[in-house]
Amino acid sequence: MNDSRRFLRTLPHVVLFITLFGLLALAERAPARFERLMQEDGWAEWATFTSFALASGVAFRALWQLRPRRESVLLRLALLGLGLFSLFVAGEEISWGQRLLGFRPAPLFLEHNHQQESNLHNLLKGIFETRWMVFAVCVSYGIAAPYAARVMRFPAVLAAPFALLPWFCAVAWLEFSYPYELVGELAELLLGLLFLTDLLERQSTPTRSDHTASLSAERDMSSEAQSGSLRTARRVVFAQLAALFAAGLCLPLNEVSLLADDAELVLHTQRDLLALGARMEAGDTVRSSLFRKREVHKRLYTAVKAGYFDLERERFYLDAWNSPYWISFVRADGDGTQSKGRLLLYSFGPNRRRDLDPKLDDAHDAHGDDVQLSIEVAAPSRAAR
Repeated sequence: MNDSRRFLRTLPHVVLFITLFGLLALAERAPARFERLMQEDGWAEWATFTSFALASGVAFRALWQLRPRRESVLLRLALLGLGLFSLFVAGEEISWGQRLLGFRPAPLFLEHNHQQESNLHNLLKGIFETRWMVFAVCVSYGIAAPYAARVMRFPAVLAAPFALLPWFCAVAWLEFSYPYELVGELAELLLGLLFLTDLLERQSTPTRSDHTASLSAERDMSSEAQSGSLRTARRVVFAQLAALFAAGLCLPLNEVSLLADDAELVLHTQRDLLALGARMEAGDTVRSSLFRKREVHKRLYTAVKAGYFDLERERFYLDAWNSPYWISFVRADGDGTQSKGRLLLYSFGPNRRRDLDPKLDDAHDAHGDDVQLSIEVAAPSRAAR
């Protein structure tokens, strides 16, 4: 019986283990499938959203249920801070519904956010990358604070549970080493599950006001406390699995367009792409810097800012659903002014999600509802460079 109880108490860690190493194995053996799961508006992004959204709900519910004048101020501040942080990350993860609702972001985000999305964290790209933000959260709240609470008199209520420290180390390692493309999305997903686990465990753990109290709670596990621990483990596992499962249910939301006439908007986008393609084929907008690259895959506005195209910078190059146009360029064999390449211009289409994989798919085939145009471009002459 004791062995079965111990196993049940470890189930939250089992879910974390399977999520982490299962997806890392997928990244190693099937990188294309891994990247599909990790791409924008893919399963991982929605799972990160659902994890942090659930975590914020748990935090605010616990804060609401605190007894007046009986709980510490630190506990209230901790729950408030964790709830606001989780809510903020959940909103940022889906750009506050931009692609879901199809609204046009403010010019500040279109010009300075490298993803042209209505979120704050990407405004700091080039100054403080998102991966280092996640790394800093893990090192401070998930590693240093629990260690300080264990060996010093740092308030344990302001730290993640010590049992989660190895998992915060794993997330920090993923962001630091970045072993696979888009592995940062996996790190953010795990961070959401860790915050959800932390907040659910706080609900059933006595207030950890100091180092002595936390140690005595660990050493003196009565039968009642053990039963409570098992109930908590079940709730945590249920919430973890619910967050991962709900992400799959959210994916069809991308298919729901709130705009009036998608057929007309598709025609508008096709005409826009044809006009852009005609200018690029004419040879007066493509810069030689593009042909110094073997492959380029960027938002069109980002490519213009990078100097690959001589196009108007004051235009943000959004499609009819207020999503950025993308370009995928592959240079053919050749050098100097004889270089040519295939250039794919495309829009995510009505579902505001990329269905085409430029690395794997034939650009001449239809993919989902992406609106696309494939053209051949030549390097500019020396006089035009």
